[in-house]
Amino acid sequence: MARIRRIVLVLLALVLGLAAMLFSFSNRQEVVLDLLLVQTPPISVALVLVLTLIVGALLGVAAMLVPLMRARAGRRRAERKLRKSEQSSRGLQRDPVKSIE
Repeated sequence: MARIRRIVLVLLALVLGLAAMLFSFSNRQEVVLDLLLVQTPPISVALVLVLTLIVGALLGVAAMLVPLMRARAGRRRAERKLRKSEQSSRGLQRDPVKSIE
């Protein structure tokens, strides 16, 4: 099953790469971006879109790192708490409670 998934992902990546190449070859127009205070020199539309995609992907990864790090820290705290309670329960199993008479 993992092999089929890998093949499908490779084929999907190839199709998307081919579509991106065809898009960039068919869009050779140059545009000037007006970024409020500055303007870029003329650059191709395809380059603008590829750079936008890369910046968006990096921002998405950065946005997901914060919850991921919190989840990992929470998991480590829970594992430490579990180990501590397991050690304490082992100690109770070895030392039976003496009855009070």
